[in-house]
Amino acid sequence: MLNSYARVLDVPVALLRQVIPEQPPEGIHFRSQTVPQQRRHKVIADANFVAWILNHLMTEAEVEPDFPLTLPSFDADLMEGGAREAAHLLRRAWRIHGPVRDIAGLLEQAGVFIISMPPQVVGVDAVTVRTLGAVTAVILLNDAVPEDRKRHTLAHELGHLVLDDATISRSIRENEDRADAFAGEFLAPYSELRSTVSNIAPAQLEQLEELRARWGVSLSSLIRRAFLAGDLTESQYRYWFRVLNARNLLRAKLASSYPVSPRAAGELLTALRESGYSANDMAELTSCGLRELQDIFGTAWPFLALRPRLRVVTPIG
Repeated sequence: MLNSYARVLDVPVALLRQVIPEQPPEGIHFRSQTVPQQRRHKVIADANFVAWILNHLMTEAEVEPDFPLTLPSFDADLMEGGAREAAHLLRRAWRIHGPVRDIAGLLEQAGVFIISMPPQVVGVDAVTVRTLGAVTAVILLNDAVPEDRKRHTLAHELGHLVLDDATISRSIRENEDRADAFAGEFLAPYSELRSTVSNIAPAQLEQLEELRARWGVSLSSLIRRAFLAGDLTESQYRYWFRVLNARNLLRAKLASSYPVSPRAAGELLTALRESGYSANDMAELTSCGLRELQDIFGTAWPFLALRPRLRVVTPIG
């Protein structure tokens, strides 16, 4: 029976005998709440599977984890400034001054691996799961979104990792708003923006563009934060969004000063290869097929790519 399933799924039989630990998501970032439940379960399972593979590789190859940063846990309810104050505390703990130039690198230094989400997943920006092994957490990140949004998404997921364990969860919406508030303040402390965004007019769009380039956050994020801080009225806020929309600046993929470039998975796999592990060795260690590993790790996979599999399709009728 297992042989039949393995043949249909195109995986080794050994993989079907493995027990994959399943952790609930720390954060899952949907672009729309209409994402089907089946897709939600699938992407969470994907994240847990990747976490299991990474931990298995590190354990079987006896790789000692050496992560210079730690992920603290903050109770936002005990802080006067809530999630924003937690963001300041983490910036201080991680010695961040000015813009966060490498959000992926910071997360990876804390043991968080960032892997590209399967391209067929639509409507999900990211999903994060903690792990029970050497890897702190795994984030599956959608590569199809603009760079500024990727940065905000990673900071949002970081907010879940440092806030959700210690802060009371009253609702999903509150958790998401809290992680968003953390993300905005972590990437760009509002005290550094206020003098510009509180007095800016749509005719001075170039000043907003300069802030976006300096801090690596989206134009819409800057306007929204000014509104939430009480520095823009609702009518000003709405007018700003009409201006940005008219100029196609809400969904445009603008160049970022600090593109997201995860490296940890590639460095781990390359280190294993240089230590003498072949692609087949890694497949055996993880009970996975070579194509499966190649698909999961993408450009981080340090071995010769397999040829695409061609299938003969017989027309009906």
